[in-house]
Amino acid sequence: MPAVRKFKNYQEIQAFLEELEKTTTARFITQRISNKRHFELEGDDVTSLKGHKILWQDCQETASPSVEFDGTPYVNIGWMVKECHHGPDRQRRAKEKKKQRHRPGDHDYSNKGRARKKIQMSKKQACPATIRIRAIMKFPDFKVDSYNNKLMKRKISRNLKQAFANRDTIQKSLVYLVSYPSVNDHKNHLTGEFAGFTQRIDQRLVTRIKELVADGVRNVSEMKRHLLISVKNDLCPDQDIPRTNRRFFPLDKDIKNHMDIAINSLKFSKDDQQNLESLVEKWQESYPEDNFFLRTSYDTTTNGNIPSEDFLFDLKVCPPSLFHLCAN
Repeated sequence: MPAVRKFKNYQEIQAFLEELEKTTTARFITQRISNKRHFELEGDDVTSLKGHKILWQDCQETASPSVEFDGTPYVNIGWMVKECHHGPDRQRRAKEKKKQRHRPGDHDYSNKGRARKKIQMSKKQACPATIRIRAIMKFPDFKVDSYNNKLMKRKISRNLKQAFANRDTIQKSLVYLVSYPSVNDHKNHLTGEFAGFTQRIDQRLVTRIKELVADGVRNVSEMKRHLLISVKNDLCPDQDIPRTNRRFFPLDKDIKNHMDIAINSLKFSKDDQQNLESLVEKWQESYPEDNFFLRTSYDTTTNGNIPSEDFLFDLKVCPPSLFHLCAN
């Protein structure tokens, strides 16, 4: 049976889940959610009970995490379900259709590239481990002594609705219930230290790579050193994270791939000639005394969309600005 904990806000849940993933070397992805805004609410944001049913406890035995009767009425605000990233493959049919479309025939000469050999078709292994989150709003000023007193519950429910209609000051308590699995609840895949081999790089490290690329870092070894410092000082301070966990210790090729993505995002265009045109415009504004001449391959043909071989870039600068230009 999964364990259940209570939290006061979603920020506390995020910190708890992050620590849970670190200690268990697991990773959970959001599979379903009622609405993202439901997890950004404060107590004063709920000003109406329209569309909400006043409840006293969960009547369904399968409800998880369940709300036990404590005499306080509540309404459901939102819910979220997170699955282990080795959970059910919900894109299986789409993958099978795609595989059928790209299946080579007897004389398939159009496929010039070599197909990548996949040892494992998918990381999805139907792991049943899930995290369920419920957000409820409780009203401590409206209580009953017994769950079986139906007359009193109906009366208090009417009083609560009338108080909202009159815009009266009502004490509200926003509660988040989280049911989470243990390590033993994970099935059909590796757990513990070896589970780190299947982890994807942490999104905060991806953001850090973008920042460092913008600052001029282009060497993988140098980038790796910066990331190690970020993990040690910012992401996992005073924690012994195994080096096999690729979430915090990605491979060189993963770092290189994210660096390439970051570099391409800084370019004006994927076309190098268009990038050079953009740079020449900036240089002309910054160094008006210098002479720049650029003729792209698109300028020398009758059809501007067809490139030719007559690309030319000429630059004449005076020594002072040459120093600044090279420095930039």
